Amino acid sequence: MKCKCWNTWCLLIVCFIGIVSGQAFSGGMPVRDMLVDTDWVWVRSLYNNDTRNSPDTSGRYMVRFNSDGTFTGRADCNRIRGQYRVDGHQLTVSDIISTRAMCPEGSLDQMFLKDLQNSASFFFKADDLYFDLKFHSGTMKFSQLEHAAQVFIPCRDPRPEACTMEYDPVCGRKKDRSTATYGSACEACADPMVVEYTPGECRE
Repeated sequence: MKCKCWNTWCLLIVCFIGIVSGQAFSGGMPVRDMLVDTDWVWVRSLYNNDTRNSPDTSGRYMVRFNSDGTFTGRADCNRIRGQYRVDGHQLTVSDIISTRAMCPEGSLDQMFLKDLQNSASFFFKADDLYFDLKFHSGTMKFSQLEHAAQVFIPCRDPRPEACTMEYDPVCGRKKDRSTATYGSACEACADPMVVEYTPGECRE
């Protein structure tokens, strides 16, 4: 009888561990649900050799994980997409595809993509998301888009005369301080009333 009871308790403990490993202690929400359907903005990467990378402009490096196992995002001037898989707190990012625009000198697009590809696990701290990189080589930090500070990029002369039809929305700020959403940075700066813009649609 004692043996049967012991086996029952072992089974219950194993089941409990399995449930907890797939849950985040935040209202019992599965960690995968905390990851998906949110625009995560890259804040910085810290490496185990005491170096770091962080973007000068918030919002130009971001990723959004969808519930169907795909993700989309941007790496500076390029749009990205790919596949991901979650197993507990383990994260596998694969099949990253990027557009091929030539980003300005000093861009961190390739470093961002490399770190994203090397993600091994993830965890949450407060409202921020962290990716631990493979081989314990470093950690990426992300913040939710609505918590990231808006940084406006000035339009430069000469202004564009023609723009492609690719939709990559930005919020343009005009001379009278009003804002409006444009289909791209090119479209925003083609408007002579716009003095600067920030990635993403205008916030309410």
